Amino acid sequence: MSESDLSNEQPVLKEWHFITDNNQMGPFSLEEVEELATQEKINRTSLAWRDGMAEWQPIDQIQDLKQVIEKCLPPPLPPGALTSGSRPNLRKRLGEFGTKKVAPTLQKYGSSIKKTLGGSGDEEDEQRLLRTQQFQNLTVSDAIKYIIQFTDLNGYIIQEVRESEGEITITKGRSTFPITCREEDDNHITMEVTIQSSLPGHFPKERALNKCFDRMKSTMLSLQHGVSPTQKK
Repeated sequence: MSESDLSNEQPVLKEWHFITDNNQMGPFSLEEVEELATQEKINRTSLAWRDGMAEWQPIDQIQDLKQVIEKCLPPPLPPGALTSGSRPNLRKRLGEFGTKKVAPTLQKYGSSIKKTLGGSGDEEDEQRLLRTQQFQNLTVSDAIKYIIQFTDLNGYIIQEVRESEGEITITKGRSTFPITCREEDDNHITMEVTIQSSLPGHFPKERALNKCFDRMKSTMLSLQHGVSPTQKK
């Protein structure tokens, strides 16, 4: 290779950072991103950031990264592929015990979503949705502060705060979101977010919970890692 060829070579740009299993790693080049995806160290739902971005975002929402890892990963499952059976059958299987039983957990964004059905069959106890997330090296007090910042940025209203108990309730539209943060033994906290309807006869939507939870998680991780999130409508 001639000296002119060497002088024309562009340096490899390493600009991508990732959060996986609550650990931050990077920076990586696009070639290294492909390796990480092949080794299953990152996936479509891993959070990514580079200089110039307002906050961490799932890879699936970043076109440059999405195109790279799509070559290495199987296509995503179609909607509903992780659920089994119809809703009445699920109620029958869970309700026959006369107590609340938790259905199989569905994995998303490294966190979990659970559906709990009541054994009484009453419509008022129709469905309770739950999302959970663990944060390393974060106190309950800081988590509450981050959630308050999230509400300011995303148009949610604070209904009640009980910081000493790690509880905060926020609302938006017809939905109410009770949130609980609790400290664990191994230097991390667990955040639980549920959704309730504020109107009689209106049942909470899983989509509304997912939207709130995913934005909240992204905002909290951004704040925890020193990135200022932007306001969203």
